[in-house]
Amino acid sequence: MREIRRDAIVPHPADRMYELIERVEDYPQFLPWCLATELIERSESVVKATVEVGVRDLRVRVTTHNEKRAPEFMAIHLQGGSFRHFHGQWQLRPLGPDGCHIVFTLQFELAMRAEALAGRLIEHAADRMVDAFVQRADALAATNPVTVTAMGAASTGSSGMR
Repeated sequence: MREIRRDAIVPHPADRMYELIERVEDYPQFLPWCLATELIERSESVVKATVEVGVRDLRVRVTTHNEKRAPEFMAIHLQGGSFRHFHGQWQLRPLGPDGCHIVFTLQFELAMRAEALAGRLIEHAADRMVDAFVQRADALAATNPVTVTAMGAASTGSSGMR
């Protein structure tokens, strides 16, 4: 079984990072190895989805049932797909109003003969997962910056100037 753990201190609020992580339907827009997603169910406490990752002719699918506690935690549980074992966690701890500490862990074992090649693909994707979400948050913040009013309340929006 392979295990990956990544952690980072990022210059974005935990709630913003959590929203990016939870919105599985947006993954193909910014995760280059994510070929497709299908949102099955979303509620306040659960998100279920199928994600297909791949490179060239190699494709791996996983359906997960993810228990969540916004904006600080998501547990990823295998429901079906190309894996014998697949379990992960996202943990986000606020560090003031403009930053957070993210810990991403993933344990997996593929249920296919191409374990060596496909395992490297999954390892590569998981290894870059935190960075990809931070880059997405950076890009979104650049197009929709947060401003602080005189009362200290944050708001988002554009000034109309481009």
